[in-house]
Amino acid sequence: MNMRKLKCWISSNMLIISLLLIICGFLVMAIDNSATDDMHSFNQLTFAPILLVLGYTLIIFAIMKRSEN
Repeated sequence: MNMRKLKCWISSNMLIISLLLIICGFLVMAIDNSATDDMHSFNQLTFAPILLVLGYTLIIFAIMKRSEN
């Protein structure tokens, strides 16, 4: 596997991981309210936004990353 294919593979894996992080963040935000009666739980106010920010940051990094020639 040459270097260009490896970088493309890494970028595509970063996109997949970031999409999974975003989906998990939205699921944690949506599901946690039904699991507990507490409206303002740690998962909804802290953990889910951290997952979303990490996911969106990783997506921007994966898209904007340039391959070296």
